[in-house]
Amino acid sequence: MTSVPHVKIRAKLYLCVIALSVGISSSDEGVMRTTASANSSLSLLNEKPAETFAKLNLPGSVKRVAIGYHGHYLRQAKLRHADVGVGQTGDVGCSNYFNDALNISAALEGPLLRAGVEVFNFFHTMRHCDSADAALNSSLKPAAHQFIGKMGSRIVDSYISVLQLIQAYEPPVDAVILTRFDVVFKTDLAGLKLDWSKVNLEARAKKVGLPGNPKFPVKNKVGDLFHVLPAKFIIPMIKALKESGKEKFGPAHFITHPLERSIGLGNLTSIAEGFHASYLQIDRSCALLETVCERGPELAHVASELSEFRVRNRKEREFPSWLKKVAIAYHGNYMKRTKFHVNEENTGFVGDKGCSVYFDSALNISNSLAAPLERGGIEVLNVFHTKAHCPETDALLVRLLRPAAHTFVAEMGNLDSYSSVLTLVSSFVGLDPPIDAVILTPFDVRQIMSFATIALATQSAFIRFVKQVTPGTLTARFSIHFSS
Repeated sequence: MTSVPHVKIRAKLYLCVIALSVGISSSDEGVMRTTASANSSLSLLNEKPAETFAKLNLPGSVKRVAIGYHGHYLRQAKLRHADVGVGQTGDVGCSNYFNDALNISAALEGPLLRAGVEVFNFFHTMRHCDSADAALNSSLKPAAHQFIGKMGSRIVDSYISVLQLIQAYEPPVDAVILTRFDVVFKTDLAGLKLDWSKVNLEARAKKVGLPGNPKFPVKNKVGDLFHVLPAKFIIPMIKALKESGKEKFGPAHFITHPLERSIGLGNLTSIAEGFHASYLQIDRSCALLETVCERGPELAHVASELSEFRVRNRKEREFPSWLKKVAIAYHGNYMKRTKFHVNEENTGFVGDKGCSVYFDSALNISNSLAAPLERGGIEVLNVFHTKAHCPETDALLVRLLRPAAHTFVAEMGNLDSYSSVLTLVSSFVGLDPPIDAVILTPFDVRQIMSFATIALATQSAFIRFVKQVTPGTLTARFSIHFSS
């Protein structure tokens, strides 16, 4: 059973629409090969998670990190300016993500995974060919992504687009890493002096322009290859990029002044001391670029290298080894209008009108509950018991949840749905492997953290807790109950 990936949908209560628009994009499993040049020596690859966590200087509030890739993942172009160790203006240079994939993941994902942080990849890029596009998708396994037919006229457009993908993702992430597809890191995150509470700019700002000349005003120019920032500064960063993009070619170099105006100088810091970042550089090698579309099977084979790297570096397991199969049991009304019986903070007071609409919370629930389990190799079965609403939305609910078992009823009792959905779960007795855990949740909750985080915080209490769901028929090792 798979979760509902990337669902974008709004449904109005008591309005049964003939055709509801649902956009679903999923990531295929896969792997990639990298060249020997990408396997640069990186620190902390064999260190213990606790040591990595300490050197990352991560605050306890950073549990979910997004890595946003922007720009071309494959291309050949003339250099607009000279780069140290790369080439001179007018030289032909290339971008080839597959040459640098392992280096980038080892530098960015590795330390975070070893620290027990959830990592989510996002990307915005231009299509190249079906085989290479599929290899990129399966390699990064993005939480959300966008392929476009042609890049915008401004360089900043891709930065902005990937930040918007991250901003829309639920549950929200705590921090964002912005990077390109074609960089090579000389050290990893743990080797950098990051302040996770501030916007970390690639390098110290460099003054450019002519003093006193209004045509070429003095501005602070920063590198545009790599930034790290708290998620709360995504909107200010987007606004700063839009302002920087007003310059010729729409560059991302001039974000410091608008950021300083919006969030204050105290919330900005630089990762490198000099004007040029010493910890990374662009890889302009054109090796293997021309044949990349013919090497689909090879790219698919190599991608396992990246998947194996993630498995090796993930902090042991987010879940106990005995946890193989989990039932997510949805109960109650998936669409309903009602009045509050009790006061609820940030929601309403007794007598206020409230609504339950599963489709408004579908993406959040799926990403919070099913996705972390499935990433851990755990099989997930969706089960639900609810009141029928209308044929169109009932069918859509089944389509999205793809339940192993479900029941629609004409009328709903006060507590009937709890016991009824657990009875459905109990019908899976005899499965091999058996159901080890049950997550009991209503349709209209929005999680503020993922189940992986909740499980880490509650395993000590729940692993030893045996929940007898239906006497004599099914025993689950633990049960977590989310209430609305």
